Amino acid sequence: MKPMREHQIVSCNSFDLAKRLGAYSAVAAATASVADIAGAAEVIWDIPDIVVGDDPGLLFNMVTGETASAASDDGNATPGSMRLIGNYAAAASNVGAYIYTPASSTFGAFVGVGSDAILLAAGAQIGENQTFYKNTDYPSIGNYANLNNWNPEGTRGFVGIRFKLDDATHYGWADITYNDALNTATLHAFGYNDTPEAASAPPSSSAPAPLAITQFEHDTDANTVTLTWRKTTATSYILKYSTDISDWNQDLDDGITAADDENPEDTDHITVTFTLFEPLAEEPDLFFRIEEEI
Repeated sequence: MKPMREHQIVSCNSFDLAKRLGAYSAVAAATASVADIAGAAEVIWDIPDIVVGDDPGLLFNMVTGETASAASDDGNATPGSMRLIGNYAAAASNVGAYIYTPASSTFGAFVGVGSDAILLAAGAQIGENQTFYKNTDYPSIGNYANLNNWNPEGTRGFVGIRFKLDDATHYGWADITYNDALNTATLHAFGYNDTPEAASAPPSSSAPAPLAITQFEHDTDANTVTLTWRKTTATSYILKYSTDISDWNQDLDDGITAADDENPEDTDHITVTFTLFEPLAEEPDLFFRIEEEI
C-alpha cells in the first residue's frame, strides 16, 4: 500500500462502486469516476481519434467502449451501439454526416431541432430537459440526425444522445469534429451516465491529453481505490481528484513511479492502490485522473 501524505487525502465513504473502465480526452491525463451511493457514474471512453468517411461508417458502443467498422447501412441492433458516418454517399440528395442510434430502436434520439443535431458545449446537461429529435423513416438503420448544420468547416462539439438499456432510459454524448469540405467526421471520445434517467455532461477538454485508465476498482471494506493505467515514458505520475469533473486542482498523490507498481509482471501498465480518508466523505461524486508528472 502506498502511504498518503496528509494533504493528499480523499474519501469515498460507503459508495457502492463496481469496476469502471474509462478515460476522456484531456491532455496527458486519464479520468475515472467514483460515483454516488447508488453506484452512479459517468462512463467516459477515450479513443484514438477516428476519421470517418463514407457510409456505412463506424460503430461505437456506449457501454463497452468498443469501436468497429460498420458492415452495412442496415445498422447494428446491439444495445448502446451507435453509428457515425462522415458522408452519406449512397444518395446524392442526402450527402453529409449522420449519427444513428441502434437499428430498430423506437426510442433512441439526439438533442436537436428538426433533422439537425445541435452542437453542444462541454458541460452541457444532457437529460430529460433537453429537446430530442429522431428521424424514424428507416427503422432498419436506426433513428438518426445529421451534423450538416455544424459550421464553419472543422467545427468540433458534442452530440447529445438518448437511448435504452434493459428498458431503462440513459443519456450520453459523442465528441465529434465535422468537416463538410472533406466529407469526414472525426470521433474523439464518447460516454454516458450509467444511472437510468440521470443527466450526462460532456467533460471539459481544457485539461491535458489522455493517459488511458484501463481498470478502476473501489473496495468499500478497505476504503481504497485501485487504478491501473497504461505506462508511458514518464518518470513519475500525479493522481488528481475532482468532485465536479471541472476543478482538478487537488492531488491525491504525486511522485508515483514504476517502483510503486503492484503488478510489475505487466510491463505495459502500472497498478497502484490508494487509501481514501475522511474530508471528502460527504461528496456525492469523486473523479480521478492520472497525469504525467515528469
